[in-house]
Amino acid sequence: MAIQEPAKTARALLVCGFSDLNEHATRTLQRFEACEGFVGQAYGAATYAYHRNAWARHWYGMMKSATSPEEFWSCAVLFAKIVDGRFDLWHAECGSPGEVFARFMTTIDDSVNSRIKKWQSERQSKLFGGDIPDPIFTFGQSGS
Repeated sequence: MAIQEPAKTARALLVCGFSDLNEHATRTLQRFEACEGFVGQAYGAATYAYHRNAWARHWYGMMKSATSPEEFWSCAVLFAKIVDGRFDLWHAECGSPGEVFARFMTTIDDSVNSRIKKWQSERQSKLFGGDIPDPIFTFGQSGS
């Protein structure tokens, strides 16, 4: 961030966006809220990822405290659509599992793992939240 080069700023924003929830990342992302262009695009991708993780935590906590199968499933459907690999970092912090959670969590394990793999795969085709440009436009890439 101190170097103030757009590519380095974009990289720092994405590190914040793909980190777990913390005050430093929140403040750093907020600093770039009004940016446009390349940095603004990176900010958009980073905040989207950051908020997605916050919601995944929320829905997972609701799943753990669910008192009925219907409550569990309504939260699980939302959770399974947004969860990513950061789940491994924080899943144990979300309170004690209730009886309903213990009974039904195994039924969504496959969809959770599938979603995590999907997010990882999608990130590999992006550069700072945008499409990767043709190699002819990137510095240090050999076209032949």
